[in-house]
Amino acid sequence: MTNPKIDEALESLLELDELDVREHRDVYENIHAELRRQLQSADEPATR
Repeated sequence: MTNPKIDEALESLLELDELDVREHRDVYENIHAELRRQLQSADEPATR
């Protein structure tokens, strides 16, 4: 099973080649934040 939000975050790595190196940190921080959100939501009990 895949998670579209994780896939989208990781796909943003493909943009790095087009960006100035100084902008890479922001991309990495955004990816890290999204991955953390997704991990935290995976730990939350499912609601019905």
